[in-house]
Amino acid sequence: MSEVPPQGPAAGGWQPPPHGPVPPGQLPPAGWGQPFPWPPPPPRHPDANAALVWGIVALAGGMSMCLPLLVSPFAWFYGARVVREIEQSPQPLGGLSEAKAGKVMGIVGSCLLGVALLGLVLLIGLAVLSEAS
Repeated sequence: MSEVPPQGPAAGGWQPPPHGPVPPGQLPPAGWGQPFPWPPPPPRHPDANAALVWGIVALAGGMSMCLPLLVSPFAWFYGARVVREIEQSPQPLGGLSEAKAGKVMGIVGSCLLGVALLGLVLLIGLAVLSEAS
């Protein structure tokens, strides 16, 4: 006749945690209700959010008033610097996506600023030509 292998905690195998509430007066099993032991996120670069904010100010403000487009090159430069610092850091740093977004918004805003300045120069040139004739 074959023997049945032992079951339960005496078997030495992993047992699933009990479901439902823990009865009053009893302590929950070890690890019950604890979060997974994931490592904490790396510290964020202190200027990552600032690069994102400069990019948002440049684009959102530039679309409404055109004057904040003047900060677009600064957002581009600032975002590029933060991205470079995060990538060259010996320890892992968070905030890379915010810095890249600020850099991209600075690039887009700088292109819009260039188009706006070119349009302004053309308008002034047309005004001067129309006055001369």
